[in-house]
Amino acid sequence: RHPRLVSDWSSDVCSSDLFDTSVSFSKSELRGDWVGERSTLAATYLWLQADSAESRSEEVSEFWIDGSYDITPNWQASANWRN
Repeated sequence: RHPRLVSDWSSDVCSSDLFDTSVSFSKSELRGDWVGERSTLAATYLWLQADSAESRSEEVSEFWIDGSYDITPNWQASANWRN
């Protein structure tokens, strides 16, 4: 799925999933973006199944957020967080 709305701001949501040979999820990612006139915000969630072929003995899940704000045309503040 990839819906998109465009005006003086826009948003975008997408997901991607991989299945293993037994048709079970092995990897999954969900990402959302929002873009305004002077600011942006993005968030991502990632889940990876334990996989010995990729040297991953335990499942992994991560969440991260990135954002920015244009203070003036020449100055921008930004921040990110990952867990």
